[in-house]
Amino acid sequence: MAVSHPLLGRRPAHSAASIPLFAGSTDISLVQGRVHEVSGPARRTFAMLLAARTDGPVFWIAPNWTPDRLNSEGVCAWIDPSRLLFASPRRAEDLL
Repeated sequence: MAVSHPLLGRRPAHSAASIPLFAGSTDISLVQGRVHEVSGPARRTFAMLLAARTDGPVFWIAPNWTPDRLNSEGVCAWIDPSRLLFASPRRAEDLL
């Protein structure tokens, strides 16, 4: 009979910390320490909701060729703007 060891399996040895998207719910969450991409009309609101549930820096990556920029007055309602670090890559392959 073969004995299975957790380090030899396909599952992680421990579960990664995650951020629940809604207070009191663990049904929908994002794993911490990962890059998450959001698109659609509510992408900025979603990003601010998530940023408000965390501490530390927030990397805001937006292509250099798009005219959209965050308004600092709008961000203040969600988080301290000093947490934001902006990156504006010039090439599509540099977005990741």
